[in-house]
Amino acid sequence: DPGESPTVRAYGYYVLASTGHGAEVGERVLEIARTGESSDEREVAAATLGHIDSAASKATLKALAEDDADGRVQLAAIASSARLK
Repeated sequence: DPGESPTVRAYGYYVLASTGHGAEVGERVLEIARTGESSDEREVAAATLGHIDSAASKATLKALAEDDADGRVQLAAIASSARLK
């Protein structure tokens, strides 16, 4: 729903990705991970990317783990990266 907050939408994508629908939401999750305004959005996006095994997901997780200013986002990215190995 476009009226939902970005964080709620990110959680919705997490549910979809974690239940086998990552391909359908992958591009939207990547966009949130790269451009999300709040650390909450980026943290959920990082956790979601752990359910989407693609080169773009892995590259984005690496960038979040190394460059995001929020430690929670970095930790989520590291955990998701480990899940994809």
